[in-house]
Amino acid sequence: MSAKPRVVAVIPARWASTRFPGKPLAPLSGRPMIQWVVERARLAPSINDVIVATDDERIVKAVEEFGGNAVMTSVDHPSGSDRIAEVVSKRSCDVVVNVQGDEPLIPPEDIEQVVQILIQDKQAAVATLMSAIDNYEDVFDPNVVKVVTGGDGRALYFSRSPVPYLRDSWQNPSPDRVKDQPVPERTWFRHIGLYAYRRDFLLQYTRMAPTPLEQREKLEQLRILENGYCIKVGRLTGFLWVWIARRIWLKWKTGSKFRNRKDWNRNRGDALEEKIERQKNEIHICDRGRVVFPGQGHRRRKHRQSAGVLRLYHYPAET
Repeated sequence: MSAKPRVVAVIPARWASTRFPGKPLAPLSGRPMIQWVVERARLAPSINDVIVATDDERIVKAVEEFGGNAVMTSVDHPSGSDRIAEVVSKRSCDVVVNVQGDEPLIPPEDIEQVVQILIQDKQAAVATLMSAIDNYEDVFDPNVVKVVTGGDGRALYFSRSPVPYLRDSWQNPSPDRVKDQPVPERTWFRHIGLYAYRRDFLLQYTRMAPTPLEQREKLEQLRILENGYCIKVGRLTGFLWVWIARRIWLKWKTGSKFRNRKDWNRNRGDALEEKIERQKNEIHICDRGRVVFPGQGHRRRKHRQSAGVLRLYHYPAET
């Protein structure tokens, strides 16, 4: 790798989402969602180029209209990593950042952090991020992926299960059984799905066959560990951005009020698609994470309600 590596951010943007077809072009304050993501990625100092990898001409046209760079890829890719690999296989670069296309509030600082982690650890093939979990509902939620690392910050395992298991204090644990117990500090860590790859490794990785643990947990990153490669994991230094659209959008569809995070996690859906198609409304978004959807309620971290505004979760990162 050269003294100053060339870093490319690639944003996979598939049209035919099961829950929300066309989500990359969902209007957010008068701009398509994908534009917000591109503009955030461009703000990371180390990023030399931002490319949208898509399978649909409508997304290509939208990206080109706001001055972005979009590339058509095969419609047959099984994952975003495969779509990204097709793009970078035809380009010269050293580091590739996989930026999710539905993260319009992703902090550029997080993108920069994951790039620097990979550049500084010459033995790592991949870099990613994690943040401490401070509640038992997330510990036991299989949709919150946990990561266990060694003392050197290298990933030992990723799991949907509550790892590590507290053998001396748990007997048949569940969120209800342990809810009154304090959460031990620095015990569980949430994996944040932002990746930086070395280009040559990414091309190799997408040619590897799925591995047993990967298939059991349904976590692609386990394929990397099972093949003996290193994933370096950094602790988030900014704020944990959470844009879990399907969870929030269900509320807009049903009008339901979630009593707590457990209810919020349990209820998922594709409501924004119907909301936009039927009522032609827009979500309005600003840089501080506040989202306005006309006529809807306000959600803060404690799920309090007020008129007109919906705020995304911002969990403080570990200090």
